Amino acid sequence: MSDPKDTVELLDELVKRGFTDEFFDIVHHFNGISIERHRRYCMDHTGHFKPGGTNEQVQKRLRMILDAYLAGRFTNAEVFRFLAHASVIEVPYVE
Repeated sequence: MSDPKDTVELLDELVKRGFTDEFFDIVHHFNGISIERHRRYCMDHTGHFKPGGTNEQVQKRLRMILDAYLAGRFTNAEVFRFLAHASVIEVPYVE
């Protein structure tokens, strides 16, 4: 099960490295949701995300992006655009 607080931690780490709403828009299943709005949603969410649900999928993508960014020792935030697209290929949107 996915804890929403883990998503908050992932977002905080990504934002520190230059991850923006533009990149988050690629990762999230609804267009136009800001990092801060999703962060607040996760902070207010009680329990865990539904297994296999959209928010769990977003969390998986965020983890992949952060892990790849760190493993690649990237320093340019523009790399997040490509990692975001790659994460959606690996973890497609749930219908």
